[in-house]
Amino acid sequence: MVPFRLRDGFWVLGLLGFSAFLLPLVPALPLVIDPGFLLLIFLGFQKDRPHSLWLIGAGLGFFKDLAGGGLFGAWTVSYALGGWILTYGRHLVEWEDPLVQSIAAALLTGAAWFLYGFLAVTVDPEVGWNRWWWFWWPFAMGVHGAVAYLVFPKLKGI
Repeated sequence: MVPFRLRDGFWVLGLLGFSAFLLPLVPALPLVIDPGFLLLIFLGFQKDRPHSLWLIGAGLGFFKDLAGGGLFGAWTVSYALGGWILTYGRHLVEWEDPLVQSIAAALLTGAAWFLYGFLAVTVDPEVGWNRWWWFWWPFAMGVHGAVAYLVFPKLKGI
């Protein structure tokens, strides 16, 4: 297992700064992009990936649950599932290809958002699927895939 490095701490601080100060400037941007989940996916694509990626995902999801006002614990479970898939699916494909990374980022985003929606609808009888959720879900998948394709290769060199 690779220990937490100082460089990872700077990534987390930069992510928290981006989420706290820049993301709220555009009102619809938090509906489309999730920097915490993108960080989890980026860590999963590294050659020296930690084996406890599901635990890192649960921690990032827990912080998103603390910041949001939705169903508490649903993002924790969704992020942990994404980290678990990244950890145990590492031998299935060649992760270094940017196109594979972008497709995997889009599919993981779709799975995590769908799991969150499923948990929210199942637990709370007042919450239901609406037409806007079905619009934002594939749009967010495409945005996360595009960000992964454009940004992840540049971040590898840092």
